[in-house]
Amino acid sequence: MKVGARHIIWDIVYKGSGMRLSIAVLMGVLTLAGAGRADNLTGNKVLEICEADDPVQYSLCAGYMIGLNEGEHYGAMQANIIEMKVRGIPAPDNEQLNTLIGLSIGYCPPENAQIGQLVEVAINYLSRHPETRHNSARSLIVTAWAEAFPCG
Repeated sequence: MKVGARHIIWDIVYKGSGMRLSIAVLMGVLTLAGAGRADNLTGNKVLEICEADDPVQYSLCAGYMIGLNEGEHYGAMQANIIEMKVRGIPAPDNEQLNTLIGLSIGYCPPENAQIGQLVEVAINYLSRHPETRHNSARSLIVTAWAEAFPCG
């Protein structure tokens, strides 16, 4: 991605124009919705979107990463809570639950990690692995995050 788009996005986010960012992310998500199932989105397409010198495209990139990260965490949390209820295990505290979630999804970014870091890790991984970019973006990005942020 070119530096210009990244700076524009961060200016929007940090200078109080969050509504414009929300609209840009929504537009990007609606664009992706027409692409079919989420697992049809390849690493090639995500890299193209994330490297575009266009604030809307970068918003789509950041929105995809936020959604992927949040979706992974939410799904793992639900699975762990259901498993504990079925087994009659008392609910864990937040720290224990976060550890279980990280182990379930395979990556544990530090609590103070920024979405920009997750995006950069994904872009770097996709750039370094052109031989796998035809595969599901979701699995490639989770692999990138697991390499960058191992648990334990």
